[in-house]
Amino acid sequence: MIRYISKNVSTVQPQSTQVLIFMRRIFPVLAVLLTGVFLDGKFSVPVLAEEISTPTVRHTLPAGSPDRATGDASTANRIITEVNGAAWGFIDREGRPIVPPRFLEAESFAEERAVVRVAGHGFSYIDTHGNLVNDRAFDRACSFAQERAHVWMNDAEYFINPAGEIVFQWKVSTGEALHCRQFSHGKLAVFDSAHGAAGFLNRNGEWDIRPQYTTARDFHENRAVIQTGNLFGYIDVNGRTIIEPQFRIAHDFSEGMAYVEISPTERGFIDPQGEFLFRIDAELRTARLFDFHGQRARFERQNTYGYLDRSGKVAIDAHFNRYRNDDGFADFQENLAVFIEARGAGYIKPDGRSITDNRFDEAYPYHEGRAVARQNDRYGYLDVNGEWIIPPRFLGAGAFAEGLAPVKIDEAARDHLLPVDLDETFRPDQFNAE
Repeated sequence: MIRYISKNVSTVQPQSTQVLIFMRRIFPVLAVLLTGVFLDGKFSVPVLAEEISTPTVRHTLPAGSPDRATGDASTANRIITEVNGAAWGFIDREGRPIVPPRFLEAESFAEERAVVRVAGHGFSYIDTHGNLVNDRAFDRACSFAQERAHVWMNDAEYFINPAGEIVFQWKVSTGEALHCRQFSHGKLAVFDSAHGAAGFLNRNGEWDIRPQYTTARDFHENRAVIQTGNLFGYIDVNGRTIIEPQFRIAHDFSEGMAYVEISPTERGFIDPQGEFLFRIDAELRTARLFDFHGQRARFERQNTYGYLDRSGKVAIDAHFNRYRNDDGFADFQENLAVFIEARGAGYIKPDGRSITDNRFDEAYPYHEGRAVARQNDRYGYLDVNGEWIIPPRFLGAGAFAEGLAPVKIDEAARDHLLPVDLDETFRPDQFNAE
């Protein structure tokens, strides 16, 4: 998931790896006052800012092996770390702090688990109450999908279950170091160097579809792109070839359609059986085509982009500036899409109309009726009308998922957070390494 972090804030170091002072239970009132701030800032994809310097850390739980933290029982039941500076926590849709800010990094929730990095401990997972799932620490960790998460530990790769237990070790060479992989339709596309071919593993790490393809991609909408020789086709979840390899370019299915090219002059969108729904008109022959999202497919030419409707006709002319290098930012999500112009970034509806005259320094896609935007080097959240629902007070912010969003908080943001009774949402003594 993606985390957005301001690079131009003088109150803290550039990117954010400092966890706020996590108050001991003997100071309950002070804890309520000082830990009620959070920042929303992640999507599960690349971090959009450089890592900052190491924070000042006081360990109350000695650092142990990546597999299990050390320390006696009394130490293990105390707070893991205390850090001075800004930190990541979680807020709800109204901006109320739910999980106190005490993490060096935090990802959005997926399947009731969120990746966090704890000072002196490493990467781990918390539940929606802010409690560590178990004491296992990882060198790197990815979000859950279909009850499996890809992790790194002691120079090896594994997939774990929601309880944090190892299901199988990742032994198949993918050629993509430190790249998060996720299961889809109960399968994972992998290239096996021993066989010199690609196939699909099941969730137990066993071959479900034996290696037999030049390359393969993960399943989308019951179809997976496979390559045989120089041509691409599609298989179903049982490994049956549904669309014979015949395309020089083939995209994943999205909203029942997939973009393909047979030749530079014969290209368009097909249905799940491989029949052309429409071919690209001559006027768009030089345009770059993207997948359908929200009944619209983006096309790009000469560094501007517009949108096609499901019949292949131009629904919105290409006059928007290319937004970042991240292709997905300008796709429609929840019936709105980001655009950028000279005045700044904003949002449009599928008919091309802007939802607000407001313009922002940065704007990001909607998730659960909220969108991250930046103004004056601070991040906040917009409602579906493009108005601030959570004012821009955070150093970093990320997408809402399962009703919560990760946010990076400092003193300035903390003073404006809505109060919450920590006893009702989180007990510090539960944040341990039993």
